[in-house]
Amino acid sequence: MSAETKGQTVGERIRMVRGDVRQPDFATRLGVDKNTIGRYERDERQPDAEFLAKLCALGYSGHWLVTGEGPQMASAPLLEPKIESVNAGALAGAITAVEELLRARQATLPPEKKGEMIALVYKQLTDVVAKGQIPGEILKDLLNQAS
Repeated sequence: MSAETKGQTVGERIRMVRGDVRQPDFATRLGVDKNTIGRYERDERQPDAEFLAKLCALGYSGHWLVTGEGPQMASAPLLEPKIESVNAGALAGAITAVEELLRARQATLPPEKKGEMIALVYKQLTDVVAKGQIPGEILKDLLNQAS
C-alpha cells in the first residue's frame, strides 16, 4: 500500500481521482448523479461495480480503487501480484458477484476483506475466460468456498 493511500477509504480514493474537477462535472462524465459522488466520497455509500468499472476504463487500477494497495494507475508495473491490465468487464462481474453473494447472505465484510474477495473472484474469472471455460458454475463454487 502506498504511503499516500495507506488507511484511506474507497471514498477518499474516489475523491483523489476526482481531483480538482467539480462533483457535478465528474458525475456527468461518469453518468451518475452528483449526490451519488458525494455519498461515495463521504463513504455513506459503496460504489457499485458499474461505477468502479468506469473508473477502471479511465486507467485507474481496480485493485487500488478497492483496497488502496498497489499503483493507482492500471498501467503502472506491479511487483505482486503482476497484472498486465484490468479487464473492466471481468472486474465489474467480480464486484457484482461478490455484492450479490453478500446481499443474498445478508452479510457484510470489512472493505479490505471485500477487496480481497473481489480480487480473488476477478483472478478466477480472468483465468477461466482465458482458458475458454464458462465461469458460471466455477464462479458459484469459488464464491461458496470464499465465504
